[in-house]
Amino acid sequence: MKMILLALLSKSSVFPEDQLKAMWSYSSNRPFVVKFLYVYSFPHRINMKELIDLRVLNGVNDAPRGFKQITKEHFSNILKATKK
Repeated sequence: MKMILLALLSKSSVFPEDQLKAMWSYSSNRPFVVKFLYVYSFPHRINMKELIDLRVLNGVNDAPRGFKQITKEHFSNILKATKK
């Protein structure tokens, strides 16, 4: 199982394979893998500056390093900004 996951990850990861192996073998708290499907593209793709302007992010140092919970109001503002 480990080798199958590493083979899948090595194709789309920013980490080299030896680093992935080290992360996986580090402890019993193994990383989890999220595979995203590309399903839809917004008519206007917003960037980090726009997210800061919309107050979804507090600044460049507030950029999500994974997942960040947002409010319904933030989500609504993002949809409006993407011209959805």
